[in-house]
Amino acid sequence: AQATRLRAGGTVPAYRQLVEVMASADMMAWAPSFRLPTLVIAGGADKVAPPESCRALAGAIPGAAYECHDGIGHYMQLEDPKNLRASLDRFLAAHDDAAKAATY
Repeated sequence: AQATRLRAGGTVPAYRQLVEVMASADMMAWAPSFRLPTLVIAGGADKVAPPESCRALAGAIPGAAYECHDGIGHYMQLEDPKNLRASLDRFLAAHDDAAKAATY
């Protein structure tokens, strides 16, 4: 209950609305327009954003990288922060020049 309040600014209805908006977003429609280096990370045990969905999203983004962390659920930043950080560090180091040169 406390996590719900924190994520939603304190109210369950606000969190419910946030979840509905996120669930209705069609990321596959805009994914091909991405022009920045992108890393899609999945948790192998994630039931909210399953690895198959994340893999499909990565496949729709030109040049995207995909990683799946076995046994990890939806809250990778809490469940396995060390390996998440390692993945992000590797990706950012590999794409540092491209990110600096990007125009928005």
